[in-house]
Amino acid sequence: MLLIQETKLESLERITVQKMWGNADFEFVCSNAMGTSGGLLCIWNRDFFKVDSVIVHRSFIQLQGVINTIFPCVVVNVYALNEVVHRRLVWEELLNIKANSSIPWCVWGDFNEIQAVNERLGCLRIVRDFVDFQNNMELIDLPMLGRKFTWTNFQDHAIHSRLDRFLVSIQWMENFKLIQRGLPRPIYDHCPRVLSKDGRDWGPKPFKFMDIWLSNPSCMKLAKTTWNECQVTGWADFIIMQKLKAVKAKLKVWNKEVFGDVALALQKSEADLHQFELLEEEKQLNEDDKAARCKIKSEFWRLSCLTESMWRQKSRIKWLKLGDKNTKFFQVMANNRFRRNMVGAIKANGRMLDSPREIKGAAMEYFSNNFKEERFGRPVLGGLFSIKLTPLDASSLEN
Repeated sequence: MLLIQETKLESLERITVQKMWGNADFEFVCSNAMGTSGGLLCIWNRDFFKVDSVIVHRSFIQLQGVINTIFPCVVVNVYALNEVVHRRLVWEELLNIKANSSIPWCVWGDFNEIQAVNERLGCLRIVRDFVDFQNNMELIDLPMLGRKFTWTNFQDHAIHSRLDRFLVSIQWMENFKLIQRGLPRPIYDHCPRVLSKDGRDWGPKPFKFMDIWLSNPSCMKLAKTTWNECQVTGWADFIIMQKLKAVKAKLKVWNKEVFGDVALALQKSEADLHQFELLEEEKQLNEDDKAARCKIKSEFWRLSCLTESMWRQKSRIKWLKLGDKNTKFFQVMANNRFRRNMVGAIKANGRMLDSPREIKGAAMEYFSNNFKEERFGRPVLGGLFSIKLTPLDASSLEN
């Protein structure tokens, strides 16, 4: 799929778009420019993306359809004019459309706004409209690899800003391992960007103890039993390390075999409740059916609370009391924290590194060089203090 902003073309013929795409197996939608201002173009492979509906606006094109026949979604191509009032109207219109949509969204393009002072060189303050828009849309700003900024004015007093970005719903993060790259721009003021699946292997994830495990009595019992049965000799810190390793291994197996997948169980409970609702529309439920439905409903609420607690822990928001139900908010905060902490690329020795092996190697080299001890001669006290205190002198010092 290819999305272009600022085409500056008042009309586009299929033959022109075909030259851009490279073959005839495509569909396209465009929003014509007004004079030399604006203009949007969306091109996609018809086998990859099946479009059900289209909304064409001067500042955005919305495509609703299915990717690879399994992922229903909305894709929006945006070009916001460089006027605050105009942008606010665009944000409001997109919010109103999304309010009536329950499927995942992906919004990308030229927003002509930044959301943090570090997204523009020399910037001291920002307009909150765009930040509020992103939060209200419940979208996540994907980090960009390869460069910090997407636009420059190419003047002697250069201005660099990050005006272009991909904003995605949580479901995109859950279904696809996405990565955004900024590409070279030899003559253009905006740099092209690519959104693709991240095939990099970062190795095993670190172990995390989840608070929701404590809701199952067998968790603490297993941890105590494993701790007591693990017999190790050595220094105290070594003993603790080995005991923690043993507990971690047991908890990993227990989480898969006993505790289970909470999200999957929640979906099953919801589906079972829906089946009872359909059954009740056809006939009166008997006592056994009512009892079964009541049991499933209780299980559904229990699993909902566990899911909420899990996302609250991942988001690390500790000032909210357990019970304030807003799971989506916690999901957004957890994914925002992931975005902030993600090390997608680093610059070492003048080179930009983005492969896991190179990044790990550069980090190891950096910390090894900073924390290793250089060899040098240490002073020794041998022979300097040949005179020893008498017991009487030692006793007087103690007194």
